[in-house]
Amino acid sequence: VAVMPVAGEVLQQIEAKYPANIRFTSPLLHRPAESGKCVWMARWGKVLYIKIYREGVLLLAEAIEAETDDDLRYFVERLNGTFPLAEFELRAAGEEAGKLRKRIGKIFARAICE
Repeated sequence: VAVMPVAGEVLQQIEAKYPANIRFTSPLLHRPAESGKCVWMARWGKVLYIKIYREGVLLLAEAIEAETDDDLRYFVERLNGTFPLAEFELRAAGEEAGKLRKRIGKIFARAICE
């Protein structure tokens, strides 16, 4: 998993050369409806996308491989060591928004699905 900016022309060239081997997603471009003090998380397949906002300012954008619930819990535990998640709202999105909210929502001040 890598997070990086890519020019549209470059993306087209890569996709033309490796049509079946590379998958690009852009959920990190999504901005939550409310980004005052929130953690936006979305899980698509094995990848967990995270964006953290405070007062509308983006503090962190990350994509990690989180194949299992243990991976998810470990990362959230580490994240909680850096950001006091109990003060943030969780905005869960993606294929498993409900499951994500149910698994880790209690850590946050409030948890909703977008």
